[in-house]
Amino acid sequence: MKMIYISHPYTGDEKNNMQDARQIARQLAKATNGQVLFINPLDTFSHCTGVLDYMPILEQCIELLERCDGVIFCKGWEQSRGCQEEMDASLNSKIPRWYSPSEFLDHYEQEA
Repeated sequence: MKMIYISHPYTGDEKNNMQDARQIARQLAKATNGQVLFINPLDTFSHCTGVLDYMPILEQCIELLERCDGVIFCKGWEQSRGCQEEMDASLNSKIPRWYSPSEFLDHYEQEA
């Protein structure tokens, strides 16, 4: 099973960003009939908020991203420090990238 990381902005509007990322993961899971495991770091690392500082959480996000088969960059990633770091990691690791959930789904449907 493929694992796809969802890179979504967090800082600035944390509550809405978490809800949006969760909704994107839900929609992707439904569209792929559960055949792809989507990693939403905003949920995955929510237990670390207030426990760890920003950089240790980001380092863990990068570690997880590098274990995935691809990464989807969501709207606003260009203005997000964390998403930019995730972009750099995906480029360095040569991980496939898609720049919207719909771009990923187009690719997924072509592969199926």
